[in-house]
Amino acid sequence: MFTGIIEEAGRIVNIDKSSSILTFTINAPKICKDSKEGDSIAIDGVCLSVTDIDKETFKVQAVPETLERTTLLNFNNNTQVNLERAVKPTDRLGGHILTGHIDGVGKISKKEGSKTSFTLTIDTPTSLIKYIVPNGSIGIDGISLTIKEVEKSSFKVTIIPYTTSATTIEEKKINDSVNLETDILAKYVQKITSENKEPVTIDYLKEKGFL
Repeated sequence: MFTGIIEEAGRIVNIDKSSSILTFTINAPKICKDSKEGDSIAIDGVCLSVTDIDKETFKVQAVPETLERTTLLNFNNNTQVNLERAVKPTDRLGGHILTGHIDGVGKISKKEGSKTSFTLTIDTPTSLIKYIVPNGSIGIDGISLTIKEVEKSSFKVTIIPYTTSATTIEEKKINDSVNLETDILAKYVQKITSENKEPVTIDYLKEKGFL
C-alpha cells in the first residue's frame, strides 16, 4: 500500500528487454538506503517488486500486462520517475490510500499557470470518470492529488510549488501520458451500489463491513 507522497525522483539508467519482459535499472540513492530485494516500490504509481539492489540503484521487472496498462513503455534512459516505498504500519498516511495498480492512462490536454504552480487538465478514459469527484483524491504518476473540477471526459488538478519541487510533475507537457489510479473506496462504493437495488444507507455499509 502507498499514500502518494513521493519520496524521491529517481532516474532510469538502463532498460533491458528479455523476451517480453522489461527490466528497469533506476538510480535512487535515498530509496536504496532502506530497501531490499522483494520490496514493493511505486514507480510513477506502478507497484513493482525490487529484483536486485545496490547502494545507489535498484532493478524492477515489468510483464506485458503491466506494460499495456501503464506508461512504462514510454520510459527511456534518463527518464525521471516518481518513487515511493510501501508504507509501514506506523507511517502517517499523508496522502490517500493507493494500491499501485493502475486503472488507466490519461493525457494532459491543458497546462495553465506559472512554472511552479499550475493547473493540469487531464483527458480521462470515460470508464474512470464515475470514480472521479470534485475535492476527491486521485493518483497521477503515483502522486496523491486533489481533484479540482470534473467534466464528462476530463478533470483538473492544481499543482503547488512543493509538489513541483518534490516530483517529476513540472516536466510534464501537453499531450504527455500519465498513470491514473482512482480512489479504491470509490470503486467499492460503486460496486455495491450497482449490485444493490435498495438505497445504500449507513446501516447497509456497516453490514457489508465498509464502516
